[in-house]
Amino acid sequence: MDSEWEHQPGQRFIMTGDSHEWSIDRHSGRVRVTRRSSLGGPKERTIPLDDLLGVTILLSDTPPMSFASVVRTLATAYDMAKSGATSPEPWVATLPKGLFVRLDERSDGDHVRQTELAFALDGIDDERGMVAIAYRIADAAGLGYSGVFALPGVGVEVRLSRLPGPRLEALGELGDEAARKKAAATALAAAGVPPFEPARFKSAYRVEAWEPGRRVVFRRPFSKWAFAIFPFTLLVLVGPGILLAGYLTGRELNLVNTLILSVVAAAFGIPCVALFLGMLPRSVVFDWSTDTLSIRRWPRLKTFPLRWILGIEARAHFSESGGEGGGSTRSHTCELKARIQLDSDAGVKNVDLLVTDQLLDADRPKREAFPLAVELAKSLGVAHRIEDYSYRTTKR
Repeated sequence: MDSEWEHQPGQRFIMTGDSHEWSIDRHSGRVRVTRRSSLGGPKERTIPLDDLLGVTILLSDTPPMSFASVVRTLATAYDMAKSGATSPEPWVATLPKGLFVRLDERSDGDHVRQTELAFALDGIDDERGMVAIAYRIADAAGLGYSGVFALPGVGVEVRLSRLPGPRLEALGELGDEAARKKAAATALAAAGVPPFEPARFKSAYRVEAWEPGRRVVFRRPFSKWAFAIFPFTLLVLVGPGILLAGYLTGRELNLVNTLILSVVAAAFGIPCVALFLGMLPRSVVFDWSTDTLSIRRWPRLKTFPLRWILGIEARAHFSESGGEGGGSTRSHTCELKARIQLDSDAGVKNVDLLVTDQLLDADRPKREAFPLAVELAKSLGVAHRIEDYSYRTTKR
């Protein structure tokens, strides 16, 4: 089924979907979250309303994947095919939009626990309707601050908060649907890219410092898998080792056998060396006090003056695994690059900064990397460029 929702002003809000249900009840002071699974019974969790710090809502053209939604999509496609439709576009247009909700709750002192829910939202054909729903949630939960943002290639995002925050504005009284939609239209007209959230950045690179205009540090630690790979890197030394042992001992070697063994060992050892080097620590440091960008890829260190940076680019990539005739899995990631003007002879160079984790979720890498690129470019006083998945060639 498509998601259904109910709102009683100042009292409660309920949203029900294929696999999730959540409700806000101001009278009982509780937020109730229920997850349903085809393999087991429902699992319910209750959150004190006072511990609900904020709600983030994303409207995407991609509906959430669930067993029920897949069955519904196939049934719609079958019905359209029976009616004589020759293009997938008519039935694709009938698919519901995806409404993705994140609840931020206070847990164990300053720690924030996050709960993510997904709904297929039908009957909402524009962003104004979704933002108006977000305002209803704010009304029921008593969240007094909101921000409306637009993410290129993703959708519209609304952030609701109990406390003031970056680029959030106080919500006034929105007594009826007309007032909510008018406020939504105004907010959408001024929507920009949302602020970057270091705590939610999913990457091998940790955000150790995020003070744009002063100091920004990304650091990737030494991978624990490097210890497992290292012994295999020594295979590249098999050939030279045999020759050295033969020379020191004075034994005559069978050169053909030695050559074959060396080639086989090198064929395994060289890829392991490449893997091992890729697992060594790396760091990217923007330091405005010294006007330098420092990129350390052990054992090398490269530095560039910040004034040489012409722009920051965020590129979304995807790759597919799986053979023809069988199912394939697509993973998504975003990489960040800096366009740097070197001396007049060398010209402009794209320098790799970092990359997000590979995820099945197509929107998540963009939601994290695109705001990062925009804020970093703004702090440097340069242009930013965002490339969506359509710019990527598929790998198999």
